[in-house]
Amino acid sequence: MDMIAQNPYYLVSLIAGIAAVGFIVAAIVFLVKERTGKKGTEQKSRKDTDKMVKEKKFVFRRKKKEEAAELDEPQKTFLHPAANRRLRVGVGAASELDCEAYKQRIIEAYQQCTGLKDTIWLLQETWQGGWQENIDRAKQYLTQSRYKDVETALDYLLEGMEADKLKQDLIQMEVVRYRRIETKR
Repeated sequence: MDMIAQNPYYLVSLIAGIAAVGFIVAAIVFLVKERTGKKGTEQKSRKDTDKMVKEKKFVFRRKKKEEAAELDEPQKTFLHPAANRRLRVGVGAASELDCEAYKQRIIEAYQQCTGLKDTIWLLQETWQGGWQENIDRAKQYLTQSRYKDVETALDYLLEGMEADKLKQDLIQMEVVRYRRIETKR
């Protein structure tokens, strides 16, 4: 001990070692308290804990019942149009004549405009028929969505009808238009 007191480097090393051990112990105590959820010296009583558990179970049961009720009746979901297609095709589907007229009007509008976005705006202004909801949803997707991709906009526009060939043709025309614009610059 006498040697440590005479040499200041040993003394500083001893103090630094003690401080390091203290920091490590403090960090371990902090992590243990955080993991167990106990802040400071506060302890929740068993009664409070039981009450919280019962409330969580009640909320869980209520949510489960609500989800079961939602599954019983078909609801519209706006996540993706393919999710709604199975609901709309059989229930109140439009006639074949109306579908063909709508498809033809989409092709004509696309040929008049510079792209799909303009086509949807033109359709919204000029189309008077039963597919107005599809046009509105496609426009809403293109204006408010983060992605604004052509495929999903066409899914919204053509929802509720068998128009896979038309969708593929419109996508090909959109790609050709995009490439022509890029090559002219």
